Amino acid sequence: MIRGERFALRWGQFAVALTIYAYFYLAPAPLRGGALRFSDITLHAIGSMLLFLSFCVASRRGMRLWVMVAVIVGTSFCFEFAQSLVRVRVFDVEDLGGNAVGVVAGAVIVALWSRFGPRQT
Repeated sequence: MIRGERFALRWGQFAVALTIYAYFYLAPAPLRGGALRFSDITLHAIGSMLLFLSFCVASRRGMRLWVMVAVIVGTSFCFEFAQSLVRVRVFDVEDLGGNAVGVVAGAVIVALWSRFGPRQT
């Protein structure tokens, strides 16, 4: 694969992840009692962790870890705030906490992987 194709693939997967994240943030809230019974906060944490990991793959260590954390926390805040602008969702500070937990979990995974994961040659 050529370098430009890898770049496009990395940022393309992040664009897809961000689109899915945005959809679930701004779509009407699902009705309770579905097949999956996770709390709303758990889903926020999982979604933010996955978005953070996707961003790390896209940036490919082009940024410091704290900068990546700040970017994704800022992004999740923007989406949470955007919920107050649409009629079908509401802004919730607890969701921001779930997002922060997810981003921190993703940062821990990246830090551990950087320290103990296989080395690229």
